[in-house]
Amino acid sequence: MQRFLFNLFQNRNGAVSQLQYELGKVLCDVHAYDGVVLAGYTSGDVCLWDTRTSNLAESFLKTSHAAEDSGLNPHVSFVRISKSLAVAAYDNGTIDVWSLLVGREPIHHYQHNQKIQALALCPETAAIATASSFQIRVETPDDKGCWRTSGNFQTPKLVNFLHLTHDSAGSPVTVAAAEEMVYLLKQDVPEKVLHSTYGHPVTCLDVSAHQAAFGVKSYGWVTHNGNKIHVYNLQTGQCLTTLGNSTGDFSCINLKDSPPHLLVTGNRDRRVRVYDLRCSRSLCSFYAHHLGVSAVQMDDWKVVSGGEEGLTCTWDQRMGTKLWEMHARF
Repeated sequence: MQRFLFNLFQNRNGAVSQLQYELGKVLCDVHAYDGVVLAGYTSGDVCLWDTRTSNLAESFLKTSHAAEDSGLNPHVSFVRISKSLAVAAYDNGTIDVWSLLVGREPIHHYQHNQKIQALALCPETAAIATASSFQIRVETPDDKGCWRTSGNFQTPKLVNFLHLTHDSAGSPVTVAAAEEMVYLLKQDVPEKVLHSTYGHPVTCLDVSAHQAAFGVKSYGWVTHNGNKIHVYNLQTGQCLTTLGNSTGDFSCINLKDSPPHLLVTGNRDRRVRVYDLRCSRSLCSFYAHHLGVSAVQMDDWKVVSGGEEGLTCTWDQRMGTKLWEMHARF
């Protein structure tokens, strides 16, 4: 498989491997980690694929509502996967947690009273955060593997974006954006407001181990504080740099998967930009999509972008050229 992928990149060929599922079931959300893909559907089913193997056979995870046999399963709202855990949140407020190392039965299950607005899973440690109504709840296992609520926070506004990382002691650190407010939340520590500018809501958010980066929206003719990317240090709570001077709002951002000192953004002006945090300027800019950019990711030399029109493009950052593109036609 690795040799096959290497030959594709060497020859600038893009090959599509389809992960098939039962026809008539609508995909609600998908997430991937290290070649393992997790997907949730309107049927309430949660499927797992390991793309590192050659057969690409799906594995069905058993859900908590499957045992109820009510005949009307809740739709999947969000799915997240890490190196050891898979999580699914449903539209009835329930959450299932599976271990990727032990069987297909849920190892943990809990419920909110209202619809879940956001779900986050820490990439390195076993910690889950969910936002429902004005509540943010953090779940972690203890030394014996028993799950408990380790954090319960309230926000004055509904949460739009939610991310989890950890501090030097391994304790979960939650970063949440609720309209124009960005919060830094830790257990047994008073909540900290990282950023707040009235009338300039947050449009995208991403978090690495030590930094948080987010875009803020312009408001009417007042663009001085809008259409910007702000980067904050999570330990000091200080703003490290402010990036961007585009005509459109930033629609997506990727910090945690980017090489050191770099981040990649997508914008409503249909451009993808790569920024160097050390000099606060754009290293390259691609006119990528006919509509807005919905997803971005990069490595040392490639940039991948997804557009609202269904087009996925792969770019050579060094040459500024498009390697290939694929259109999702549904």
